[in-house]
Amino acid sequence: MQCQEAVCLGTAILAAVAIGKHDTFAGAVNRMVRISETVAPDPSIAKSYQAQQMQYHRLYSSLAPLRRAQEKCD
Repeated sequence: MQCQEAVCLGTAILAAVAIGKHDTFAGAVNRMVRISETVAPDPSIAKSYQAQQMQYHRLYSSLAPLRRAQEKCD
């Protein structure tokens, strides 16, 4: 993206829709987001993340009981 501050741009998009400057999020994104370049996926890099993704899934699953307990407290 041309805008290096994605969080700020996202906030601006939300605000633009909230105040009615744009009717929809899609419309706001189309008008406000500028793409500077597109990077093609590299399968060799994706493969290097497989172990980390598996670890994330195991960790996320193991925390399910804690999330359910928190929901009961809320």
